[in-house]
Amino acid sequence: MTYDGSPIRVKVPATSANLGAGFDCLGIALHLHDVYEFRLSKSEQVHVEGVAKLDIAIDQPNLALDSARQLSREVGKEFCHLRLDEYTNIPVARGLGSSAGAIVAGLAAANHALGNPLSKDRLIELATDIEGHPDNVIPAITGGLALSITGSHPIDWIKVDMPSTLTAVVAIPELRIPTSESRQVLPRDVSIDDAVFNSSRTALFMYAIQTQNFQLLKQAMQDRLHQPHRAKLHRSLDSILESAYIGGAHGAALSGSGSAVLAFCTSDADTIGMHMCEAAESAGIECQYLKMPLQNFGYKILK
Repeated sequence: MTYDGSPIRVKVPATSANLGAGFDCLGIALHLHDVYEFRLSKSEQVHVEGVAKLDIAIDQPNLALDSARQLSREVGKEFCHLRLDEYTNIPVARGLGSSAGAIVAGLAAANHALGNPLSKDRLIELATDIEGHPDNVIPAITGGLALSITGSHPIDWIKVDMPSTLTAVVAIPELRIPTSESRQVLPRDVSIDDAVFNSSRTALFMYAIQTQNFQLLKQAMQDRLHQPHRAKLHRSLDSILESAYIGGAHGAALSGSGSAVLAFCTSDADTIGMHMCEAAESAGIECQYLKMPLQNFGYKILK
């Protein structure tokens, strides 16, 4: 993608947003990655391998390529044709930030190819404009636990490193829930009681992470704003959450808009994962789980 003809490879992490109460403002980076390789080409080409191979429509607009072009236009440049090779490990439409990763990869590659004219803050603004909300794109750029201050212009954000003692266990049911569909079930108005319930628990979550008082996470990850409504699309959600705690999780929540469910633990990761998958399978939904560290850095340009 550089003008000398050499490719640019970008490694982007999966992300999990909301974390229970922090609807549209909290997100974390996970140690699970997609790799995007961009290069100049005589014609537009997209090639996909890995878990998302059947999910990404090759003949449709590509988020990573569109994002790269948007950044190049902002700085007064224009790429001709690009070839994109995607090596995917992040499942699509499961609430693990696959679209945010594609956006960030495209922006990062174009910025690198053009000599890094845009700052991290400007990359975050562009990524948020494309994605529509910042909770996944910021941790994909910064790593760690990202708190975005919604309604601020430019976007304000805070990054907190996640403790290395915490492990994420992610149950991934064989159930696709597009973000657009998941947002349609949310109410336009909420009660004062529910707003206070969530704001107090978001504050408690930040305290629990920063002080490593993990026994507070179960309460801190309770939610009244989105999970009760999204459970209409995810009939096994409540039982998966309950099973995570039976297995020994400190805290658990729907990952983004779902269908994946994320749990935090310091031990017994396999036991927790098996309990969560058994709950999904008892509802007739196939399920697998992944256990992974939390990642305190964002995308990487690979050599």
